[in-house]
Amino acid sequence: MKQRYTAILFLLAGLGAHGQITIGQAEMPAANDELVRVKAVTNPFINFGATGAGYTWDFANLSANTGDTTNYRTVASTNFVYAIVYSDLFFNANRANHAKPGADIPFNQVLPIENPFTFRYRSGSVYKTVGYGVELSGLPLPIIFDEHDVIYELPLEYGDASASSSSYHVDIPNVGYYGFELDRTNVVDGWGAITTPGGVFDVLRVKTTLTMRDSVLGL
Repeated sequence: MKQRYTAILFLLAGLGAHGQITIGQAEMPAANDELVRVKAVTNPFINFGATGAGYTWDFANLSANTGDTTNYRTVASTNFVYAIVYSDLFFNANRANHAKPGADIPFNQVLPIENPFTFRYRSGSVYKTVGYGVELSGLPLPIIFDEHDVIYELPLEYGDASASSSSYHVDIPNVGYYGFELDRTNVVDGWGAITTPGGVFDVLRVKTTLTMRDSVLGL
C-alpha cells in the first residue's frame, strides 16, 4: 500500500532579535529533554500556506485543543538489549544517543506490541531515526532500519532542500513478514518570526513530504 502526505513544521530558535536563523544540533532533542506540544483548534481563516523570507506568521489567536509531552531518554535506560544494539559507539553503524517512548509502526494493531521505543541519533550533520524497539510476548525485539530515516540534514538554513529514503523489515518465524519503505523530502521554504499564544519566536519553516510503502505477508 502506498501513502503520501505533506506536513508543515516550524522549527523554533527561541526569543530574540528577529533575523534569519540556522537550526543545528543544539536545537534537536537530546536525552533527558522534555518536549511539550499543544495542538490548536482548527482555524479555517488562517492561511497556513503563506511563507517566504523575513515572513511574520501571526497565530496569536489560536486556542489550544489537546496536548502531549514527550520525555526523551538515554538509550541505556530503555532495555539492556537495546543498549547493546544501539550503543553510541563510533564503530556502531546503528548508534543512537537518545530514545523516545512510542514507535510509528503500522502493524501495531496486528501484533501484541508493548513498550515501544524509537531510537535516534543527532550530530552536527544529521538528525535521524536508526531503529525501533518493541516487546513481543515480553521479549525485547530490536527493529534495526536497513536504511536510516534522515529526518534533517544539519545545519538547516533557508533555501535548503534534502531527500532521503529509509526502510526496515520484520520477519517473525511462523507469524509473518512486514516491510516498510519511506521517501522523505524537505524544503526550508520560509524564515521569520511566529507569534503564538506562548510568545514570539524566530523560526524556520520546513515543508516535509512523505511517501510510504508497505508490504505484508502472513500477518
